[in-house]
Amino acid sequence: PPRSPAHAPKSLEFVDVDPRIGTYSGTVTITAASDESDIEYYQVYFVSGAGFQLEPLGGPIPAAGESEVVLEINGSFVRSQYARYLAVVSGRSSGEMPAQLHTSVPYVALHDYAVPVSGARSVTWGGDADLRQGFVKGTVTL
Repeated sequence: PPRSPAHAPKSLEFVDVDPRIGTYSGTVTITAASDESDIEYYQVYFVSGAGFQLEPLGGPIPAAGESEVVLEINGSFVRSQYARYLAVVSGRSSGEMPAQLHTSVPYVALHDYAVPVSGARSVTWGGDADLRQGFVKGTVTL
């Protein structure tokens, strides 16, 4: 019967750098398992808010004995309707860990970095109401 590796990656990091709303881009950084003797590759998956494994993000990333493994997102992606997390699993030809929340599998929430399309139309400053040197108090209205 298929058997997945016993050792999970240690951690997963992803920071969205795409300023458009609803699109993601950046670097996925995986801290490799402390013991890769039974691991051939790592695979990043989208995971639903309910904790179910969805489609993969990219292909398998070979385990090469490095402490960190990086997946560069060339271009941008739009997450599926139900995707809320990224998770990374260990795999080998005879099986793969399931990408599930609240297990030994590392995961991160997908946070959408977005820049407003237009800035504030005006800014007003109500003046410094604190007369002490080095302190400022007042009202900023956008």
